[in-house]
Amino acid sequence: MNREPTTPVYSQELHAPIPQDDAAKTRSYSKYIILTVIGFQICIVIAAMLFALLYKHDNVVKSKLDSLARDYYENYLYDAFVNSVQASGSTTIEEVMEKHSARGLSRITLRQMLLHDAKGNADLAEYLRSYCNENKTYMQIFPDPPFDKTSYHIKYTYSCNFQ
Repeated sequence: MNREPTTPVYSQELHAPIPQDDAAKTRSYSKYIILTVIGFQICIVIAAMLFALLYKHDNVVKSKLDSLARDYYENYLYDAFVNSVQASGSTTIEEVMEKHSARGLSRITLRQMLLHDAKGNADLAEYLRSYCNENKTYMQIFPDPPFDKTSYHIKYTYSCNFQ
């Protein structure tokens, strides 16, 4: 049994790099771009959800306080000023409001606004009390010309647990 050792046959074709056509390169590059864009969009969605969860109470509480303050001024306080001016008869509402436009009306606490319409604000009062201190959260109204019900701006001082 005389066998000769066999030597492996190497072919240049077997060890030569396999040429890739340009279409295959473009497809792999496109896949990379698509996966990167999808990953980026997923990160943006997760960040937006976290941001919304973290700052939701802040915006909701401020929005509810703003609507409560606007309702208080437009439906109660402004009418009280008008009635007071009409009873005195010596000045006009514009003169009275102009005096208060620079320094503002007196501070109104959250407690005062909630007690003004306790029945109508029962649910809102419960919600706001869970976030804000009634005696340290207040607003101050600054009347603006032409001094009607909707011409004013409000400065808020919050004492709420979202800060």
